[in-house]
Amino acid sequence: MNGMVISNLLKLFSGFAVFFNLVGFTFSTMENTRLEYDIIKGNNKIGELNATRNKLGEEVSYAIDSKVVISFLFELNIQFKYDSKFENDYLTWSDFSNMTNNKEKESTEITWEKYRYKVKTDKKESYVSKSQIAYTLSKMYFIEPIGIDKVFSERFAEYLTVSEIGDHMYELTLPDGKKNIYSFENGICNEVKVDHTLATFYFRLKQ
Repeated sequence: MNGMVISNLLKLFSGFAVFFNLVGFTFSTMENTRLEYDIIKGNNKIGELNATRNKLGEEVSYAIDSKVVISFLFELNIQFKYDSKFENDYLTWSDFSNMTNNKEKESTEITWEKYRYKVKTDKKESYVSKSQIAYTLSKMYFIEPIGIDKVFSERFAEYLTVSEIGDHMYELTLPDGKKNIYSFENGICNEVKVDHTLATFYFRLKQ
C-alpha cells in the first residue's frame, strides 16, 4: 500500500518537474533574473521553487531548484534540480535530478556533440535531435511561448506540445497525456495549475 502511494506521489511531482520555471519575482536586470514561487495545495503551502537566469557574454545559464514536503501517512521530501546552459540561444548542456528523501530517483544529462545531443540517464545512453534546440522548459519560466507549439523537456529529452488556450494562457501536454496550464504576465510565468487525481496544485509567483 505504501509503495503504491509513493509511486502515485512521485508521478504527481514528476509532472511538477516539467514546469519548474515559474517562481516569484525577486530581482531582474538586463543580465540576471531570479523568480520565486510558492507551491500550494488547497490553502496550504507545501514547498517552494527558485528559478534563476544568468547571462555572461554569449552564454546564458538557467537553474531551477524546487523542494516539496508532503505528509501522507508518512513524510516525503522531494527535490527537483535543473541546470541548463545556452550559447548563442541554443542548448549546449543540461542536467536534471530528482531526489526523494535524499536518495536519487532519476537523472538526465544532455550534451551537444557537434551535430547531435547525447542523452545520459540513470538507465541508458542515447542520442536525440540532429538540429540544435532553442526553446526548452527552463526558458519557459522566463519567456512566454508566443507562436511556439513545441517545448523541449530537459528531463524527458523530448519535445512536448504546448497550445495557447486563452489570453497569455498555455496548455502543456506531458508524455503520459496529462496537461498543465501555464499563465503569464509581462512575459513571465506567474502561475501553473496542475490537476491530478490526488488534488489540484498551483505554483504561484511570490508578490
